[in-house]
Amino acid sequence: MTALQSLTRKLQNTRLYDTSGGSYLYAELFAFSAGLQLFYDDLAQIEKEMFVLTAENEGLEIYERLMSVQNTDTSLSGRRNSITTALSLCSADYNAAGMNKLPGLFNISGAFTESGQNSLTFTHTGQIDQDILPLIASQMARYTPCGVNFQFV
Repeated sequence: MTALQSLTRKLQNTRLYDTSGGSYLYAELFAFSAGLQLFYDDLAQIEKEMFVLTAENEGLEIYERLMSVQNTDTSLSGRRNSITTALSLCSADYNAAGMNKLPGLFNISGAFTESGQNSLTFTHTGQIDQDILPLIASQMARYTPCGVNFQFV
């Protein structure tokens, strides 16, 4: 429903106003609703960008910045997947099962292995751009538990 339809319907229900197409009131409503429709459209866009699963541009950029997500997959679904994975990490995930969520956060494949007491190594098995590799390693290290030495190979 457009802003004009909404305003007209509300006034018609009172039966006090002539909202037919040629009336002065209709002309005023038409002019007012043009500005109101722009506001409605902006609100709809904000609502769309506020949720990860419907965001396409600004909303994803804001979530990526807030969650410090660095992506190797620039597709819309890949970006959304990384953000939802980052949002789903919590303090209970700082164990072996939780650590296995990390590769999904960065859209990479690989496996964790224990490499001695308090040491953890992640070996990536996919293709990663060498320029991004140190960045992903430092980001993954942020999610490892305190006191654990982390290596990315």
